[in-house]
Amino acid sequence: MKIPVLNDLQQEVNRLYIAGSKFAANDPRLKKFVPTLEAMAQKAPVFKKISDNLTALIQSDEHSSATHLFELGNLLYAILYTQSDTDITPLDNKQPLVPIVSIEDMNTNHRYSQVKPIIDALTTTSSGRYNIIDTAAEEGLLKDSRFYPYIAKAVNDKYSELSELIINHIIPSIGLPIVPFLTKQLVLDDTAINVKTLTALGNIKQADVLTILDQVVEENNTTKLLGVALEIYGNYPEREEVLYGFTTHKNAKVREGAIKGLAALNTPKAIEHMLHLLRTKKTETYQNLILGVLTYLPEKKHLLEETLAYVQETFDEFTQGAMNPTEKQTKKQITIYDFGDTIDILRGIQIPGVKNFIVNATHFFIVNYKYFDNSGIRYMSSLLRDYQAQECFDMYTEVEAKLDKDTKEFRRNGELNQFYTNFLNYHLYLEVDKDIFYDKFHAKIANKQIDFHHLDQVYQGYAEDAWEVLRAKPYRLADGWYEVLMRVLEPQLNSNSLYEVSTFLHQIVGLKMYFDKPFSEIEEFIEKVENSSRKRKEVLEHYTKKQIEYYKQSLKK
Repeated sequence: MKIPVLNDLQQEVNRLYIAGSKFAANDPRLKKFVPTLEAMAQKAPVFKKISDNLTALIQSDEHSSATHLFELGNLLYAILYTQSDTDITPLDNKQPLVPIVSIEDMNTNHRYSQVKPIIDALTTTSSGRYNIIDTAAEEGLLKDSRFYPYIAKAVNDKYSELSELIINHIIPSIGLPIVPFLTKQLVLDDTAINVKTLTALGNIKQADVLTILDQVVEENNTTKLLGVALEIYGNYPEREEVLYGFTTHKNAKVREGAIKGLAALNTPKAIEHMLHLLRTKKTETYQNLILGVLTYLPEKKHLLEETLAYVQETFDEFTQGAMNPTEKQTKKQITIYDFGDTIDILRGIQIPGVKNFIVNATHFFIVNYKYFDNSGIRYMSSLLRDYQAQECFDMYTEVEAKLDKDTKEFRRNGELNQFYTNFLNYHLYLEVDKDIFYDKFHAKIANKQIDFHHLDQVYQGYAEDAWEVLRAKPYRLADGWYEVLMRVLEPQLNSNSLYEVSTFLHQIVGLKMYFDKPFSEIEEFIEKVENSSRKRKEVLEHYTKKQIEYYKQSLKK
């Protein structure tokens, strides 16, 4: 049975534990219990004991009050414990208490001299704060629980790069221990600190914030905060159905959050819904948003054929509009950028239909180059990043086979030029037979239809020490290339730019070394270039003295 007067007296004792026993002397709030306890003392000796202790406490001075308060408190708690209705579970049946956070993860042995500069960086606006905090994070110092309240506040730091570092990297690295500090400061409105705090909570994958998210969505009286909540719903498959209702919301932030949430879930229904929106919502904001999230999905496994079908439909509309402009459209070349984002959603989708699309679209851009802006091949090339070099080579071989003789004319056809430049690089990478490579490309480089610099990687190499690469000779060019490249390179030595002369002289020397020309020929050639003018001799003299000896040593090796 509970006795109300004892419970009330316990509250007053607790108050004095906090405020201090010195305030107990003549306390009117204590005096009001005396008459009641004296009356109860007539019925049971224990109440007389409480009454006597209470009276002693009221009459005590500040030196003895602590002792009397301690005695009264202990007696009171003992009596209340015996009056409790709590059912005590036997120890054998009790589950062990497991803390949600390891103590080792929250506390460190860092000295105050290490901690203070970091706290200052988190709470002030002085310069150099980013480096201090970033370094502290890399060294693991920020897992000290003393930093948590400051880190939580710093999500809204006025320096945006620091705010992003804390939200996207530091808080996720800390994990669950910082969650109480974030939830404590969160208010469900659209102010910046609340939007960033909720974003930070969503970045802690172990944190269960579904209750908070549900409250934001149910109240539906914010926009930015609601958008963040919907995006974090992407971590909770059970909320997928809720997201569909917000993908056509009138507010752009809310729509964005819902669509990103669906992209994170990456279910067949979610992908189907986004493809439906692409076909039915033709506004730029919808198109850019959905194409962006579909392009960068980490794993593409659903509705691949439907995605390809959408790209093909859009490609047909785009190309027809470019080749048959309406009266309202200008008749200038149509930019491929209008279609580039759509192409990108095929990245990561490796089905036979995509290869066929790449081959046909590449051929189309070459044949119809007059209608576009000479960047179609570059966009198609971006899709090849998902394929092995041999697969890319095979697709380019298919394209070449589809080209008519008339379309092999390079003049003004930037698409064809880009195509053969890419094709040349695949030949080099795969080390195609040197005679086949020479027959296919020597005329195109001799006629300057393909930039000769694409062969630099062969006769000079990409390594820091190009001459080491020369000696290794990873790919041997046919002997006919020497005359072709010399005819292209030598005229460059007539440039008025001494820097260009020095650069091309360096390339020619490398070319001669690659084809094992005798050193006397190389030395004679350098001297001839130096002596072409007095000014040129002065500028190249330093180059000659430093390099000529090195070339000798290289040839000897």
